[in-house]
Amino acid sequence: MTKQEAASLLGLSPRSISRKMKEGVLPYRRLRNGRAVRIRKVDVERLLKPTR
Repeated sequence: MTKQEAASLLGLSPRSISRKMKEGVLPYRRLRNGRAVRIRKVDVERLLKPTR
C-alpha cells in the first residue's frame, strides 16, 4: 500500500508514516523508480495491535 493508504488506515498523517518509516518502526520497499514506496498491509496492521 502507499503512504497515503497506510496513513488513512492508521488515522495518521502521511508525514507521521514517513517518520515511522525513517525510525524503522514501519518496514517499506522502494520501487524501481527510487521515489515511490510500498508498505505491506501486514506491517501496517501490526501497528494497530496493542503491545503488552
